[in-house]
Amino acid sequence: MFIRPSMIDRMSAYQRTTGLKPIGLHRPTADRLLRSLSHRCVHCGGDGFRPVGTRWLWCEACGGLGRVITPKAQHTLRRQVVERFPASAVEGVTLIGG
Repeated sequence: MFIRPSMIDRMSAYQRTTGLKPIGLHRPTADRLLRSLSHRCVHCGGDGFRPVGTRWLWCEACGGLGRVITPKAQHTLRRQVVERFPASAVEGVTLIGG
């Protein structure tokens, strides 16, 4: 049986990749901006992971987000969301790819 990443795993990937909390009032705005600043990862088909036997590994191309975003776009996304929703920021996170 193949084991997929849990919701907690996916929330962690979102936080590491965006520098934003995975839950909150900012998510509709963040998700809309993310769609406009990134594209679906062709390496994992947008899943964020790749199967390895019965386990999985985060996709190296998207860091588990399922979307490919440039470092500049990562910082733009985070800046624009945090300006509107200051509590959405996760401090002390080194952005994947950024």
